[in-house]
Amino acid sequence: MSPYRSSRNVSAIAALAAIISLAVNPVKLYAQTKSAPPSITNTDQTNSTMAYWTPTRLAAAKPMLLPRASGAPDLQAELEVPPESPVSLPGSAPTQTVQPSNSLLFSPIPQESDALDLVQPEMTGSAGLRFTSSRLVGDAVALIGGEKKYPSTIEGQLRFTVPAGTTVAPGNYVCSATVQTVGVITTAGHCVSDGNGHFFTNWVFTPATRSGSAPFGTWTWTQAVTTLTWFTGGGGVPNAQDVAVIVLQKKPYPQRIGNATGWAGFNIPDLYVGQHVSELGYPCNLDNCAKDHRVDAQVVGGSNNTDVIGSDASGGASGGGWIINYGEFASGEPAAGSSDSNLNSLVAVTSYGPIASGVLYLGASILDGRYVQCVPLNTCSASPTAILNFACKNNPGAC
Repeated sequence: MSPYRSSRNVSAIAALAAIISLAVNPVKLYAQTKSAPPSITNTDQTNSTMAYWTPTRLAAAKPMLLPRASGAPDLQAELEVPPESPVSLPGSAPTQTVQPSNSLLFSPIPQESDALDLVQPEMTGSAGLRFTSSRLVGDAVALIGGEKKYPSTIEGQLRFTVPAGTTVAPGNYVCSATVQTVGVITTAGHCVSDGNGHFFTNWVFTPATRSGSAPFGTWTWTQAVTTLTWFTGGGGVPNAQDVAVIVLQKKPYPQRIGNATGWAGFNIPDLYVGQHVSELGYPCNLDNCAKDHRVDAQVVGGSNNTDVIGSDASGGASGGGWIINYGEFASGEPAAGSSDSNLNSLVAVTSYGPIASGVLYLGASILDGRYVQCVPLNTCSASPTAILNFACKNNPGAC
């Protein structure tokens, strides 16, 4: 079923909305000013988010379908809002030794056919954009724990509730996200808001999940922040900054998610025509959303501050990271003086796809000064307008 509203099953949707409205956490909406991007804060003190996400609800969450752009990409990329100067930070391996759990959080169930985009896996589509597509970690390697090693640990599934009153059909959905700092994840704007001035709620993030496992636990949200460009953009794509960050709650041990999983670096702006990226995420047309997926491809230009790659990933992959230099450097890499040398650096997140299933591409907003303007992330601006700087400034210890 499409996440967008229709007249079909109105009574069922109304009943679902009534149930969901009871599960929405107490929240605080920040007043919007020129110095504050749109944000929502979890004021719940009873941990109702974790109580809401029963194994049944986790398994039944439907993929947030990719927003759709008509036609082929028009190959007219441009950078709208550059930061004050190029800005980057390296990623990090885990800072605490955490024994991954082997417990099963839930058992995945097959998705209904109308919840999938039904993209057929091929290695190129009618747009002629070639790519390499595979599971992030093969089954045999996963059996010996390879998926629980950095950097495979930085990608995960993001589940959330769409309440009544938005322009998206109410229900529980799943996207992808990347651990960006020790306490912050990055995802798509359309995984936190409908683009018409309404936030979703009830976010929980499970890093490195595979077939319902939670090797590093499930983490609930403290604050979600998206760009004004997405929040008031009408929900259409290509959107110049379809991106969001979510601050995750602390735990007794490990205190922050990145302590257990490590986190990605970033290089802004470093998404351009000809760049090579690895796109990660949990597409529900492949392995039923159950396994992390990887596509490697060369970037071509999109429109409205976006770029495009060939990909067979579809709904559920929304918000997954586009990363340069993914993996581990060999001894001797990188060469002295080399450019783009930061390892595991996030440069974009999956934002949209084509209407026609045979075109096989994904688009992403070019992360720019609306995402991050300066470093150190939590001290460089007294009134940050960039969403990552804002989240770090307002959540001490998360960055």
